[in-house]
Amino acid sequence: MSKNSDGHEGGKVVEGEASATQPQVFIAYQAPEEDEIDLVQLGKILWAGKKIIIGLFFAGLILAIVVALALPRIYRAKVDLFAPTMKDVAPLAIVYPETREDQKVIAEIYTPAPEEIYQRFLANLNRQGLRYRYYKQFVLPVIRAKRQQDDFDEYSHFVNFFDRRITVNDRPRRGEKTVTAATVTLDGTEQSQLAAWLDNYISFIDRYTVRNLVSDVQALLDQRIRQVRTELKSLRQVADKERLDRIVQLQDALVIAKRLGIEKPSGSILSVNPIKRQMQDQEKGRGLVFDNTQEVPLYFRGYTALEGELEQLKRRKDDDAFIYGLRELEGKLAMLKNIQIPIDNLHSTRVDQSARLEDYPVKPRRKLIVALSGILSFFLGAIVVLAKSALKKIT
Repeated sequence: MSKNSDGHEGGKVVEGEASATQPQVFIAYQAPEEDEIDLVQLGKILWAGKKIIIGLFFAGLILAIVVALALPRIYRAKVDLFAPTMKDVAPLAIVYPETREDQKVIAEIYTPAPEEIYQRFLANLNRQGLRYRYYKQFVLPVIRAKRQQDDFDEYSHFVNFFDRRITVNDRPRRGEKTVTAATVTLDGTEQSQLAAWLDNYISFIDRYTVRNLVSDVQALLDQRIRQVRTELKSLRQVADKERLDRIVQLQDALVIAKRLGIEKPSGSILSVNPIKRQMQDQEKGRGLVFDNTQEVPLYFRGYTALEGELEQLKRRKDDDAFIYGLRELEGKLAMLKNIQIPIDNLHSTRVDQSARLEDYPVKPRRKLIVALSGILSFFLGAIVVLAKSALKKIT
């Protein structure tokens, strides 16, 4: 094979030498340019559409001012409430003597805790039914006098303009487990009536709660009165049966005494102990045997005494004077019947001070409405200008 001038065989290229002598080519790829916001161009677009922006801005301000002036003024009355003191609930403390089986006189007391009563007051304060009852009694007549409409929907007005506008903030204070204070607010357009309505509402719920408490206490007293009367009736029934039993015993003893001819009791018989009498009679051989657990039989008293006692028992109209503990029960019954709870001195809550009306309306917040409307109108105008510019570029 022939060799060329470079020393390589003709028609063949040595691979190692060819790779060393051929030049390497590198292709550079240019990264795509990122989209950038041209602030200058944006400013020019907004400046060009300044008339639209200013026009929408002032239009929004004017509309906001008109709406703010058209909205009714909402005022707020506020009152602070606290749990009642022991003085406020003292008339509910019921004390009366009670005798147990061990004959020790104790005092049974019903004293509800002020916090318990206050919880019942707060529960009633949030009851929609009680609110509606108060609304119909105090608020509705004023509303009807102002509106004078035949098709007035009173319940809808109650829900929207009274029930939803009463706020009760009764969260427990820091470090306390139970609620001992609350703030009640009432919002409305009737500036001259709000404070009076709120005060009357608190008093209405207070009176309702107190009446329920007194009703509960009175129910306990009535139950105790019925129990004492039942005890008295039972004692009299038992005493009547015992008197009838005594009559039967005397009648039997009278028959035996007459048959034995015992007219009057013998002093020696009545004075001797039954056990000792039994021993003496056995020694004398009389054969008289007494049960050592019994007393001297009734017929030994003689039929004269038996007839007298029997006649007196039949004439007796009642046994009250002979019933042990009867007068004590009658005293308890009289005391329970004479207990009177002064409802006017009872309170289920304590009002810090009368409801106060805030000086300025809480709604509408006109300055805020105008400010937010101006800001939104400005941004709306800018969006309109930018959208208009974008549509021109597309077309």
